[in-house]
Amino acid sequence: MISWLPEQGTQLHDHGASAGAFSVIDGTLTEAVVTAGGLGERPRRAGATVRFRPHYLHDVRNLSDAPAISVHAYWPPLRSMTFYEYEGGRLTALRSLPTDDPELRQEIRAS
Repeated sequence: MISWLPEQGTQLHDHGASAGAFSVIDGTLTEAVVTAGGLGERPRRAGATVRFRPHYLHDVRNLSDAPAISVHAYWPPLRSMTFYEYEGGRLTALRSLPTDDPELRQEIRAS
């Protein structure tokens, strides 16, 4: 379970070889997803569930003025995350990190 304060979010990332899902339990989150057409934002309101395959690229943010809560699950268990930058239609991998923490928040910058 993750609680999201207003303005809180993740950086664009994947979950390595793990597939997964997240459900918004309370509030509204905004998910930015990388697709063949570019980067698109989608509101995810309470009751929404998003399922994804390995290497799905997204970031999740609370752009509302109220807290939100979501629940996340991964299979196989989360072992790594890769963080990305998307600029000018171009996707750049910045860093891959071992983790079992879906809330991993580190300042990831290109070296």
